[in-house]
Amino acid sequence: MRFFKIAALAFCVLLLMVDVGSASATTYYDNFTNGLSPAGWNGSTSYWNIMSVSSADVYNVNYNGDTSSYATLWPLGASWIYTADYSVTQGYNSGRLVNVDLAANGNGEMMLADVEYATDSKQSLMTLQYLTTTGNWVTVAGPYGWFSNTSPNGTIKLDLEPGSSKIIFSLTCDNGFSYSATSGAIPSTFLSYLINPGFRIYEGVVNWKDAMLVTPATPYGTLNVNVDLKNYVGDYTLANLEVYVLSTDGTTTISTQTITPKTENSTVVFHGVPVGTYLIRASSAKWLSESGNASITANTTSTISLVLPNGDLNGDGAIEDQDYSIMGANWYQGGT
Repeated sequence: MRFFKIAALAFCVLLLMVDVGSASATTYYDNFTNGLSPAGWNGSTSYWNIMSVSSADVYNVNYNGDTSSYATLWPLGASWIYTADYSVTQGYNSGRLVNVDLAANGNGEMMLADVEYATDSKQSLMTLQYLTTTGNWVTVAGPYGWFSNTSPNGTIKLDLEPGSSKIIFSLTCDNGFSYSATSGAIPSTFLSYLINPGFRIYEGVVNWKDAMLVTPATPYGTLNVNVDLKNYVGDYTLANLEVYVLSTDGTTTISTQTITPKTENSTVVFHGVPVGTYLIRASSAKWLSESGNASITANTTSTISLVLPNGDLNGDGAIEDQDYSIMGANWYQGGT
């Protein structure tokens, strides 16, 4: 039987900051579209690289030994949810394992949430272990498996709930397989030493994508915002599209993204949005801003569609005589 080993360790990009009761939930997310620099990754560029695969950017690693890549951002708090997608594309030698790592502080402690994937039999084994300062490995969950008919493409998720000393360890594959287990108690002194999460690889080729950390741990979902820039013929890339996630009264900005639209229809995706109801606003120069409410439920994707009428040429939030005057003055004019 041939196997393949990976582990996880790093990422970046602050996406959301939301008040959850008395705590503030922060979501970090990276799909690697901006390369390595803003994410705070480090690791040998000889085998860690950003690559485009199927029109999406991934953090690709190709290595026939044991290596890891550490982050300088995304600090773990007292509770957190850490998740990342992986795709195993090739395995080397006889010991091919897939795992996700959490880095430890400088005293050498480490946690490994291992998903070992057999490339030939398509079986997976899950084990959660941590390494003490005395060099001893302690298994707190598993091994679970070998699970048959799993997939080389999956999502690994670790969940440390507030006040808990146990980690919920989950695996979901793209073929419908899923399994979740709760670890035994882990010493609080060890958990307090853990720092930035990330990726690790052993003997294989793996593409990582959609890395995310939510801290403190709070239920979250995904929000798709569909925006239609109406009644325009020309180069849409000349105008940025800004999308905001706001508190329902519009006074607090939870998150914002700015994109350059390629066509009149764009979809902006917000990951790791804590459960709740939000005011969603979209705006772009020369179009009227539009808003609507969206409710986020746990572990689901919510969608809101906004249509922006064209014609607010002076940007005052209304289509009126002044906009018509600007249009009239430029009638039959060329250029951009």
